Amino acid sequence: MPPKKKVPSVKNLKDDEHHLRIFINGATVEIISPIPRDKFLQEMVNDINENSMKEQYTGWYSLRSAQGGVLSIRVRCVDAIEEVN
Repeated sequence: MPPKKKVPSVKNLKDDEHHLRIFINGATVEIISPIPRDKFLQEMVNDINENSMKEQYTGWYSLRSAQGGVLSIRVRCVDAIEEVN
């Protein structure tokens, strides 16, 4: 069994930033969000529900990675979101 990867902690978050861990399609993604977990989840689920049947909807989102930079992921379903302290 390979050793577990140590995830670097996010330090010095601004007051309006939230460190979130998103579980999507069996994978885990850590991001920095400008909105709290509950509102992020509500907006993500609403967007998927409203647009998933549209032909032009791709499901691609660009999110700010907790490790720095931008992370582009395809989301069709969100399994869970937790706020990382």
